[in-house]
Amino acid sequence: MDLPLLEKDSRLLAGGLLPAWKQRPPACRKRACSMNSQPAITGLPVRPGPLAPFYRELRPAEHGLLQDHIFRLSPESRILRFGYPTSDYTVSRYCANENQPLPIICGAFVGDVLRGVIELRFGGELPEKAAEIAISVEDDWRDMGMGTALMTLAFRLARDHGLTMLEVNFVPHNTPMRRLARKFGARFSTQTGLIKGSFSLTDQGFAAVAGSRTAA
Repeated sequence: MDLPLLEKDSRLLAGGLLPAWKQRPPACRKRACSMNSQPAITGLPVRPGPLAPFYRELRPAEHGLLQDHIFRLSPESRILRFGYPTSDYTVSRYCANENQPLPIICGAFVGDVLRGVIELRFGGELPEKAAEIAISVEDDWRDMGMGTALMTLAFRLARDHGLTMLEVNFVPHNTPMRRLARKFGARFSTQTGLIKGSFSLTDQGFAAVAGSRTAA
């Protein structure tokens, strides 16, 4: 794993990663964003405009924003996200999360709009202290470091929640996901039609690398 690179990412994110309960009320956050045009995370490229992405964990009451975000993805981006074509009905059922453990969702907000998401989902055949991650960034907001910022935040929260392993599954032609997973030290394996990336959160020094508040 390229530790210096990840340590740099963690330092860049250190000032902007706050748990959901520490966030200011939406009205105050909106006013602060409008008054401050500086990037929420320095060192990452941003799209031209008055607002830069702001990264944080979503409160459970905000999880409904996930559906609107996925609806804005292009058909190809939906395939990259789910591994197969999905209808609006399928997306709605997925986002309803009925009879499933509550996920951890982290978002990249531009103003009040959720433009990028990483999810940590539990249950199924996963071990007790493991989660599957899924990431999506809207087409117009790619190639600006959003994926790296979201992964760093999600890994820190996973470590702070006591998780010991994360995994991601993606289609073979999802080159950006492969690069991102490799950047964070994934061990790859193949399964039917998909590639699995596994991340151990118990490696020595991982907490410091991912910006966790918990000592390794």
